[in-house]
Amino acid sequence: MAAGREFSVCISAEASFGASAALIPVGLYCVREAVRKEPAKLALAAIPLIFGVQQIFEGFVWLELGRGAARPDSPAALAFLFFAFWFWPAWVPLSLACFERRGRPFLLILLALGMGLGASLFLPIVTEPERYLAIEVVRHSIEYQIGAIPISKVIPEMVLRVVYLAIIVVPFAFSDRRLQIFGGAVLASSLVSQIAFGYAFFSIWCLFAALLSLYLGVYFARLPRTIKRG
Repeated sequence: MAAGREFSVCISAEASFGASAALIPVGLYCVREAVRKEPAKLALAAIPLIFGVQQIFEGFVWLELGRGAARPDSPAALAFLFFAFWFWPAWVPLSLACFERRGRPFLLILLALGMGLGASLFLPIVTEPERYLAIEVVRHSIEYQIGAIPISKVIPEMVLRVVYLAIIVVPFAFSDRRLQIFGGAVLASSLVSQIAFGYAFFSIWCLFAALLSLYLGVYFARLPRTIKRG
């Protein structure tokens, strides 16, 4: 699954819970600012908050691994993968489509594609976790080993990753420069995760993206209030 040189990064329950402790307050702040300034950006504002919840679930996966092993049907692991595989490919294009008129039809196409891709990735795992999922610690990080789910027999894994990445990153290209920079940072973090930490790609990239979403706190702090006309 990995490509190129691989490095080791030490993640732990403390790191996941610590990340959530930073993300949730920032997310709540972003939500408050969106409500005050531009309610159409509420879905975008919720991203750090939702990432904080996702990191809590991975923290519980770490606790399970610390007690021996995490079962494939672990509710915490399945919840984490729900966000990674299904929620984010739908939420990101939706959050941009809520306020960007430019390219909205294309964003809605990405939303539909993300929902379909997410379902094809996650539903086999949640319905038959013992068949498709194994969880272990590799080089101080969590590796979610995904078996040969049906869609991977039709579309190569690397193609699926590229499509998934495009659904996550491309929507930001339709927004202002500050969000384009954020999207570019998410893209860069995915490449780093694939090249350097391919053995634990899902866990590492979700953590990187979560920490990058703290930038939205600055974005909403500087967001001007929308002037209502009429």
